[in-house]
This record gives sequence, structure tokens and C-alpha cells, in this order.
Amino acid sequence: MEGDEPSKPVIRTTGAITLFSKTGSPIGLLHAKTLTAFRTALASACLVWRRDTVRTLVVFGSGEQAYWHVRLALLMRGATVRQVNIINHRFSDSVQTMLKRLYAVPPATKAREGWAQSQFAILTPSYGEYPRLLKEHLRDADVIFCCTPATAPLFDPLILTSHEGRRKGRLIVAVGSYTPAMRELPAELLRQAVRSSTNDRGHRHFHKHAVEGGVVIVDTLDGALKEAGEIIEAGLSPTQLVECVAVLPPLTLPPHPKGSWEGHSARLD
Repeated sequence: MEGDEPSKPVIRTTGAITLFSKTGSPIGLLHAKTLTAFRTALASACLVWRRDTVRTLVVFGSGEQAYWHVRLALLMRGATVRQVNIINHRFSDSVQTMLKRLYAVPPATKAREGWAQSQFAILTPSYGEYPRLLKEHLRDADVIFCCTPATAPLFDPLILTSHEGRRKGRLIVAVGSYTPAMRELPAELLRQAVRSSTNDRGHRHFHKHAVEGGVVIVDTLDGALKEAGEIIEAGLSPTQLVECVAVLPPLTLPPHPKGSWEGHSARLD
């Protein structure tokens, strides 16, 4: 506010959720921003769970959303994850904090979840080999999380829409766009994902490229069509979108054949 001391940090209004016991006594407070990030990452994690292969993760951003997307992916599929690449616009305090939080997870927890030997790396545009490494990281990734407030695509669409980029399929999760002016993904990438891969005679092309002719999974149809900048720019129709509730697995998750899930609840350190 005007007249405040400039040396003091700016405190922005935020929300909090009070937890009550069965008798009505307050027993705790939850920061709304953290809860929102966890909830969003949990929805994304349900899609990560369905992947056959999750060895390499890429995350754009270093805030709460980025942290919880990586943390829940490690919790659910840590036994197969070997590399986590964090891509940020600069080597900021938030990047260092995110790494510290991941390294601070107790060794016993990492061992139980299977990612004690996983490697973490940071990439920023200031690095001389950024264009080459960005391309390599994205093409090697099994899962890409985009958790930024970007207003322009985070990467060139040709990295993933070209012949080389389509040699493998991957899960791409973008959670940052909440206004028509925001976008993290290139429109060309979304159009390719939903483009029919059949020829004029109706025969599907079978090749090593990623399967096309699918749909884009969204939180809600109305919200995505009105607020998600990428979807608006790509001109996707409601028939090319599916709400995530339609593809979520049961609340009780059985052991994954290629991963490690000990029990149906877990402690997050």
C-alpha cells in the first residue's frame, strides 16, 4: 500500500482453509495456494499412473505447482524414474528451493518410493547449449509438466511435431493457462494430437510415430474452452476434449506392474 516502508516485503492477500475436528475444534490451517497446487498435481498424477513407461520427467517452472507435480510423480512411479529435468527462465531462488525440498526428503522415503538413485538437473536459457539441450530433454521425456504463467509457447512446436519428435509418445500436462491470453503449448502441437491419422480410404497408418487422432484431456469443458489460451488458439472443439473425471482411475490404486506402490496411502515428507 502507498506509504508502506519499502524495506518490508510485499504481502499479497491469500487464502487459508481451517480444519476442524468432529467436535468443532480447529486443529489446523492449510495454505490455499499449497492445497490448490497439490490438488492440481494429484489430478495430473492420475494420468501419469496410466503411463506404461515413466523414466524421464521434464518440468517447466519451479513454483508450488512444479514441485508437487514432480513430487507426486516420484511417489507414484519413482521405481522407474531415472532423470528429472527442471527447466526455468532463470536460476532463481525458487529453483534452488525446489531442489532443496526434493533433496530433503528422508533417504528412507526415497528408498521406499524407489527414487533414491534418480538424478536431477536444471536448465536455463542462459546456458550456451540451451537450444540443443532443450530439444534433447523434450524428446527424451516420457512426461512433460508445464507449470508456468507463460503467455507464449515454452518451446518450438517442431521439436515434438517433426518426424524425430514423433518417434515416441509422451504425456504432456499444461496447468498454467487460466486466461485466453496465456499459453504454454504451441497450438500446432494440440492440433496434431487430435488430427485424424487415417488416410482417404479409412485405413489407420501404423508406424513408429506417436499415435494421433486422440483427444485433449481437460479439467472442465466449459473452463477450458473459455480460459485455456492454447485450446482457444488451436481452435479445438468440445468433441476433441474429454474431462479428466472420465479417465481417472479408481480411488484405490492397485500395485502398478512396472512401478512401486506400497499400500494405498503414503506419507509425503
